This record gives sequence, C-alpha cells and structure tokens, in this order.
Amino acid sequence: MVLARFVKKRIRERNAYQFFGGLDAGGAANWMNDIAARKPVFEHKGMCYRGGVTYSSGLERYLWCQIHPDSPHKQGPLFPRHSISNVF
Repeated sequence: MVLARFVKKRIRERNAYQFFGGLDAGGAANWMNDIAARKPVFEHKGMCYRGGVTYSSGLERYLWCQIHPDSPHKQGPLFPRHSISNVF
C-alpha cells in the first residue's frame, strides 16, 4: 500500500502530488515529489487480499481495511492497535 497526497483543487496536476517516503527518526512522515522515492505504508507480500478505502464523514477521516487470508478469525488477525495519525 502506497500513499499520495495533493491539494484537492490540483487533482489533475501530476506535479502537485507528493508520495509517502517513509518515516524519519522521530516518526514523522517524509513526503516526496519523486514517485520513485515512495515507500510502502504496509507490506505483507502474498498474504493479503485487496484492501479498501472509504471516507467517514463522522470521523472526518479516510479508513483503510486490509484483509489477511491466513487468519483463523473471520475478522482477520488480531493486532495491537497502532496509530498512524502523525502520517496524515
């Protein structure tokens, strides 16, 4: 999963896009103009179904769901909760 961001009114301008380039030593997101410098936000090769993203107007946030086929639980594997709010 890779992330890109842009100003809404500039969605048609390719040079307005920035790509997630990993986290710095302090845990803050690095945003890159060069698509070749992008880094995945999540990676689990061969062990995931296609994910989905939806916007929650109540939370005013985009939510991402990733399903792992190797879990014995119908809701997927149980992981500790992690926050990536500093990325956005």
